Amino acid sequence: MGQIIILMGPTGAGKSIQAEFLAAHGWYHISSGELLRHVPADSVYLASGQLAPSTEVERLVEEAIRAVEIPQPIVLDGFPRTIDEAEWLDTHVTSWGRELTGVILLDVSEATALARLQGRRRSDDNAAAVAQKRIAFDHETRPLVEYYQTKRLLHLLDGEQNVDAVGAELLGILAS
Repeated sequence: MGQIIILMGPTGAGKSIQAEFLAAHGWYHISSGELLRHVPADSVYLASGQLAPSTEVERLVEEAIRAVEIPQPIVLDGFPRTIDEAEWLDTHVTSWGRELTGVILLDVSEATALARLQGRRRSDDNAAAVAQKRIAFDHETRPLVEYYQTKRLLHLLDGEQNVDAVGAELLGILAS
């Protein structure tokens, strides 16, 4: 059975950087944001800071997961974003020959996230979209913390640290 982990955190927490770090260590990185950016009709949601419809994100994520050979481990970056999406993932993961083995929350302050975003060059990182994404994270995604805590899958990682320290701690969590 192939392993799946989830990296969670607000925009600017460092999910993509850490997922790429894991990719360099043999993991396959699936970013829901990147999947959406490649579909012109879906990229509109990102530019406005709104969440794309769950059915569309689920379709894209499922296609991406099915394309990865088992047993290569997968790191999901930015998915699931809601309880409904988490429940959807729970009902499908074993049919893909996969097991969800961990959820890592990169915990960062809003100030740190905003400072990091200033160095990125994504069209959907404009001030209005970032503010909207933070609101969406706080209202839609934060409830996943308790959801995954009850399943004993959640690991809290201090995302305020430098990139290398976060990466080292992430590898430690995955090794345990």
